[in-house]
Amino acid sequence: RLWVGYAKDLIQPFAFYLFICLGERWLKDWRQRALVAFAIPTLLEFGQYLYYQFASGYYAGVFDPLDIPMYAIGVGLAVVLEQMVFAKLFKFW
Repeated sequence: RLWVGYAKDLIQPFAFYLFICLGERWLKDWRQRALVAFAIPTLLEFGQYLYYQFASGYYAGVFDPLDIPMYAIGVGLAVVLEQMVFAKLFKFW
């Protein structure tokens, strides 16, 4: 049950970081890419929390504080994969 609930929270920032790597000319440093890949889903998560504080007419997801560490783990895994694996396997990376 935990895997199904939090798998999306691991996979989305992981994939988002790797997509950001495709546009390296805008964010050249891995720290900047990691910050963007972590900040956007985290801000969206806090947006879900604030939405229900002010207007609860429509369902827009539920704020879950455990999503934020999952975002961090997903981005961390993507950084490790990029720095340790892709950089060694592919010369163009």
